[in-house]
Amino acid sequence: ACQAILFKHGLLNILELNILQNLTLLYKHQHNMLPQVFTPLFQRVEHRYSSRLSQFGYRENSSSYSKRKQSIAIRAPYLWNRTNCNEAQKSLTLTSFQREMKTFLLQQPMSTSLW
Repeated sequence: ACQAILFKHGLLNILELNILQNLTLLYKHQHNMLPQVFTPLFQRVEHRYSSRLSQFGYRENSSSYSKRKQSIAIRAPYLWNRTNCNEAQKSLTLTSFQREMKTFLLQQPMSTSLW
């Protein structure tokens, strides 16, 4: 019922808002829009061969502790690397990135194992 109302009005649910905030944080990191304290939290993927991750990806840290898996240092790179939105990641402005990501999230079924 609530999901139908949110979809009808083009609104994100709480989980989707959290995902958007995680992706926004990494967009800001990628474009040097964050304070220096965030720099060591995220590491870009760097290797010599060409791949989608070598252009835009972040190194994913792992943890066996379920609470740590929800930390921003682990969750944000995980979500970033699994979104199929290369063009959005190259967006010139934060607003256009967020708009494209919102559209992307609204099109994804919440049963997707991505989240």
